[in-house]
Amino acid sequence: MCSGDIGGNAQIQRKKVSVILPVYNVEKYLDRCMKSLTDQSLPDKDYEVILVDDGSKDSSGEKCDEYSKQSANIIVIHQENKGAAAARNAGLKVAHGEYVFFVDPDDYVERDYLETGVKCAAENDADIAVFDAFREMGESVTNWNHASSSFSTDVAEDILSMRCQILYPYMAANLAGQKGVRFSRDIPLSAPWDKCYRRQFLVDNGLKFPEELKVLDDMTFNFEAFGKTGKIAYINKTTYHYSIEQGSITNSYKGNRPELDQETFRYLQDCLIKENVDAGTMEGEKLRQAYLARIIKSFAICCRLCFFNKNNPDSEKERLLRVKKYMSSAPYREAFREIRLNSIEWKLVAVVFAGRIRSPRILRALDRLQNK
Repeated sequence: MCSGDIGGNAQIQRKKVSVILPVYNVEKYLDRCMKSLTDQSLPDKDYEVILVDDGSKDSSGEKCDEYSKQSANIIVIHQENKGAAAARNAGLKVAHGEYVFFVDPDDYVERDYLETGVKCAAENDADIAVFDAFREMGESVTNWNHASSSFSTDVAEDILSMRCQILYPYMAANLAGQKGVRFSRDIPLSAPWDKCYRRQFLVDNGLKFPEELKVLDDMTFNFEAFGKTGKIAYINKTTYHYSIEQGSITNSYKGNRPELDQETFRYLQDCLIKENVDAGTMEGEKLRQAYLARIIKSFAICCRLCFFNKNNPDSEKERLLRVKKYMSSAPYREAFREIRLNSIEWKLVAVVFAGRIRSPRILRALDRLQNK
């Protein structure tokens, strides 16, 4: 199912902003995040912070309760562990701000984070406002700028190109008629935390995070949201700090990642069918190429997180047989065959070549070469 109804209790006192945090076992990061959120340039009376404790097993839940005692604009929900998607949806059900922000509790924000997003959305009458983030891993800090300068657009072609970039960031979005504005290539557009959403837009379109998906639920949420919106605005300002713990990306073994990815692909395919996307049109072909590129990108990620991960307990023979099995099955088989090579980054061209000739050994060699 592509979308569903969001609840939404009618509230007498309306807030300008609702900030929603899914909280799960983040006790060592939570103070930093909350300090940044309680020290916003937006007046306290104008925003609420909704903490959804998703069955934490550390002290995160207790910390949330302590925060709520310290401030009337902090709301806490406790629920059994259901995942980040369900936690965000639970926050949406009780949110009554005009605008909604989603923050991850292991990240933190600048003092003007809320004010910047709201101003961008309100001044441009946009359903979704996008801004920039810092990507931080240890001492390494990268500025993720989505575009060269601020803009707003209600052009369907522009929004379509952004949907393609949500699926596959290497596909740079374009802005028709806005000379001098260049959209960055390979900067992810799929996250919810570098965006401000008009809450009524989410409610009217029944938009929520797909709880049945265990990976890429934020990507699918934004893919659907951008497909419903009539106007998007962007401000060329960095206000969010996306923090990555060193080693967490390369060393995590995800034995069931291919199966979880396939659930996401089925969900996206269902979305495209319900939208009546015609692959025979230029617009339909663009979306299909982005969808195929996402499949191939995810397959490459599976090689790192699953098939050839150093913590994979399978023998070398078992690993290669499993890779070959997936290479020969849907939707990977079709993606390798039908992707246009000029649609993907050069690093994935070799993956496509290996997929087309069903050679897991080439992928193994590429993995070893990359890890040298």
